[in-house]
Amino acid sequence: MSVYALLDEDGQVLFYPYTYEAFRRAHPNLSLSSKKFHTDVEGMKSEYNIVPVRRIENPYHDPVTSYIRVDSKPTYQNGEWVLLPRVINKTKDRIQEEQEQASLEAKDKRNMLLSETDWTQVEDVPDAIKIPFKEYRNKLRAITEQKGFPHEINWPQRPE
Repeated sequence: MSVYALLDEDGQVLFYPYTYEAFRRAHPNLSLSSKKFHTDVEGMKSEYNIVPVRRIENPYHDPVTSYIRVDSKPTYQNGEWVLLPRVINKTKDRIQEEQEQASLEAKDKRNMLLSETDWTQVEDVPDAIKIPFKEYRNKLRAITEQKGFPHEINWPQRPE
């Protein structure tokens, strides 16, 4: 779906996003199809100061230490109107809070998986079940020692 902006007479963004519905409300006596609105880019620009806006693809960033914020208004760049994504570095406090939250969530999941398999370790369970589940449960307990913990976890495969 295309996104548009309405520019003022000085070429500054007046409204964004500007939709076909907004155009119809602003020009109730004008007969203009949705197709023409979306396909006649040059006509819409010259007659009504309506321009298409393209969202630039997000740059690579490390989601642990940064996040993407997309500008709320388009910018004119290299002959077109675009929404610019910006990489914002997280504060040390935010990184630590997110690390702690991710760690808690991973441990909660691990504890749930452990509790679902508690029955496999009782005395009267056959070794054919008990041994594979004991190994599985030990691997679950060791997730906190994995290199990427808590953001990258290689969860062990549950025995059948």
